[in-house]
Amino acid sequence: MTDKDINTKSNERIGDQPVGSDYDQGLLDFLEKEFAKRRPLKEFLGRFVPLFGIIKGLDMTRRAIFAPKSTIQYPEQKLPVAKGFRGRHELLTDSHGEQICIADGACASVCPVNCIEIKWEPSKDTSRRKRDLIEYNIDLTKCLFCGLCAEVCPEYCLVLGPDYEYSEITRGPGMLLATRETIERRATNEEMNEIRSCKDMKKASASAGKKTTEESS
Repeated sequence: MTDKDINTKSNERIGDQPVGSDYDQGLLDFLEKEFAKRRPLKEFLGRFVPLFGIIKGLDMTRRAIFAPKSTIQYPEQKLPVAKGFRGRHELLTDSHGEQICIADGACASVCPVNCIEIKWEPSKDTSRRKRDLIEYNIDLTKCLFCGLCAEVCPEYCLVLGPDYEYSEITRGPGMLLATRETIERRATNEEMNEIRSCKDMKKASASAGKKTTEESS
């Protein structure tokens, strides 16, 4: 450090950079006054800023406590699922509890992960159907919930319902193995009307296709 790097008045450095003796004394006095003014401000901010953060956090907590609740009391209360939601399967029966499924195995054949197992026996009432369903099992640990099984069902009796709760507190397959007893339910009047409408549309489409084929030949 040379002699020019020392203040001629106080022999001390001013600021971070050395101040030489060739600087104007008025400028040096002005800088010393500015540094003296900023020191109390820095001390004040050093004490106030942490307190400001605490106050801001407490205010946020106060607003959260008295704000309207955005959650529900699950599982007593449940939000409605969206239309078209694909949950656990439901096997529909008619209004009298009679089997609609004809056990043709189309759902099991189209399943991409082979999670559907069907067991049947020849029906005694051959006027209604050829097969009686004995067991209908779906392994929900494999199921993709793609809905292909419901789409290919010729009787429109297999649907993917709104149930999304599969948790269990005991070991074993539990609700993750959907059996006929757990997924079978009676169809509502609206569902039965929709099934009849879909069957009628299917027959009309097949008749129209057959007629077009005959005319073209």
